[in-house]
Amino acid sequence: MIRNIVFGGCSITWGQSLHYHANFNDDIHPRDGFFYEDLIKSWHYQYMVDNRFSTKVADYFGRKAIVNARNGGSNLQISEGIWNNVNEYTDLILIQTTNFSRGNNKIKEQIDSFLDIIEKFEKKNILVRFIHWDIKYINFPEKILDRTIYINNEISFSNLIFNKKSKLTIKYSFGFEDYHFNQQGHDFMASEIIKYLSDYLEIPKYKKTLKNNIKNRLI
Repeated sequence: MIRNIVFGGCSITWGQSLHYHANFNDDIHPRDGFFYEDLIKSWHYQYMVDNRFSTKVADYFGRKAIVNARNGGSNLQISEGIWNNVNEYTDLILIQTTNFSRGNNKIKEQIDSFLDIIEKFEKKNILVRFIHWDIKYINFPEKILDRTIYINNEISFSNLIFNKKSKLTIKYSFGFEDYHFNQQGHDFMASEIIKYLSDYLEIPKYKKTLKNNIKNRLI
């Protein structure tokens, strides 16, 4: 059975708006930065799945990406998705924290939900790592900080989105008010995460063998 990486996050990890890059003729989704589930066709969704950073990271390491199917949500919903998706073949849990003002739960309760995940799954030799969208006014405990991947050498990747000079958003690519990552943004996130994880995850032998077989056929 193929090993997997479980990803938890909001619309950033889910890949919202990526399907705009495909220029589908049947795409009637409003260009306003919001999400309208009933206007997303299955092939639009598949395009996002194929091109988001979570898929790219998992593919690089020869693993299946399991991403919480819910777009958006609070940190507690992200934690719930982790609990529901980890299985005996999971090697890594990668959590993208979202804005802590989402939902009606106290910040401590949200942080505790992440600490519970660390406590539970590291005992099963599953790596737990974090990336952070917004950390304003949040005092993370060392257990989370020590497991945080710094994107572009910063603890939060929000500057990649909201910096006026950023070229990594849908707004930059298409000109309307949508601050989700464009394809370049997802590619950049994937490269940063892969660079970090290369010290922790080995590429399975079956992927190395496949690469070598393909290479030998081309020689």
